[in-house]
Amino acid sequence: MNSIARFARLFALAGALVPVATFAAPAARPTELLSACQLSPSRTNCDYGDPQATGCNNDAYNLAQADQLGVLRAVVRYSPSCKSAWARAVLLGSQPYSRITAQITRSTGGLTSGITSRAEVYPNTAAVSNMVYIGDGSLARAVATLQNGTGQIITQVQTGLVKP
Repeated sequence: MNSIARFARLFALAGALVPVATFAAPAARPTELLSACQLSPSRTNCDYGDPQATGCNNDAYNLAQADQLGVLRAVVRYSPSCKSAWARAVLLGSQPYSRITAQITRSTGGLTSGITSRAEVYPNTAAVSNMVYIGDGSLARAVATLQNGTGQIITQVQTGLVKP
């Protein structure tokens, strides 16, 4: 048997031994895996919720952004499925031993309430607040604050009041 015939025979045998993988389409996400905020958005189900843990971050987009060039950014993030907003504060420069704070404020008919999240961060790091429900026509504003190691405010930036 020549070498080409031997190779063809070995290749055919090897092909018969290779398992065939089958792939199924991903299953639809069952509703029992959705958070209460996703299933029934409301102040009760969404206020103070973690955007990541609730799954609300999955369809979120930036609603508004304000920067202090090269230093600090405040962003209002919004989830259409959860009808909720949260703040993201991003440190844009190098501020060793500093702390940034992300705060989301909801304004409804002149009444304002805020939710704050604090984190110690280093350059190019972000802090994220918990959520406020704004599906009732409320407005949201993000405030980012940069503090030094002793807690003194270095700078602060905020977005305007916005709604989706």
